[in-house]
Amino acid sequence: MFSGVLDEPLVVRGQTVAEAGTTVSGKILEAKRASKNEPGYLRLTLTQVSLNRKPMPVETSVFFAKGGAHEGYGSSGAGKASQRDVSLAPGRRLTFRLTQAVIVTL
Repeated sequence: MFSGVLDEPLVVRGQTVAEAGTTVSGKILEAKRASKNEPGYLRLTLTQVSLNRKPMPVETSVFFAKGGAHEGYGSSGAGKASQRDVSLAPGRRLTFRLTQAVIVTL
């Protein structure tokens, strides 16, 4: 599980459904560490948004992040590529899209 906050209000048809700062939570679908030949990756999805201080279940698209290659040096001094794990900086914006309609009463 992970949690976060909306960095912008959630607006539907001109009405604010959730203010910026609203708590969201989700689950880690898959996480793989980097190996010598393959970068690590991470798959996340949101599972709920707090609306009026009540958890509202949601189904969203999957956020996917992949680690990159890193140029290192072997014992011979020759350039040697290795793979990195995924790193998400604090405060990084993640984008999710609803995949199922949510009925909200205001």
